[in-house]
Amino acid sequence: MKRFFRDERGFTLIEMLVVLTIVMVMSSLLVYYSHEKFQKHLTYQTMNHFELLIRMTQMLAIEERYPHTFTVKNRTRISIKRLEADEELMILDLPIGQEMILTTNNAQLYFRTNGNVRSFGAITYDYGEEAHNYSINIGKGRIVKRVIIYQ
Repeated sequence: MKRFFRDERGFTLIEMLVVLTIVMVMSSLLVYYSHEKFQKHLTYQTMNHFELLIRMTQMLAIEERYPHTFTVKNRTRISIKRLEADEELMILDLPIGQEMILTTNNAQLYFRTNGNVRSFGAITYDYGEEAHNYSINIGKGRIVKRVIIYQ
């Protein structure tokens, strides 16, 4: 006995193409709108990492009892150095399109062994539409943050 399936029908090729087109348009819109948010998240994450690096440099100077410096080279590279051994402990490159400007007397933050900063200055973290300005005061490495939005 043979059974014939006359009433069962599947999807046609056109119906499948329409569904796939809708799915592709939705996923491309998701990627388009999430890319900007991802870039902003990456920027804030880099900025927070940069703040922690300054604090880490200060703590290393206190803990190891040797002066340490936090230097910005060519506006895109951060270097943490232990002065007595003249060795670089960490080098960090900023993501493309982001710049950091350090304005102090000798273009570096010099942390003494008690955690104090030798000279005051400012650091500007610029990434296109916003800039974050950090004022470094003499003393226990106090940092005051101010946000500047470009229009």
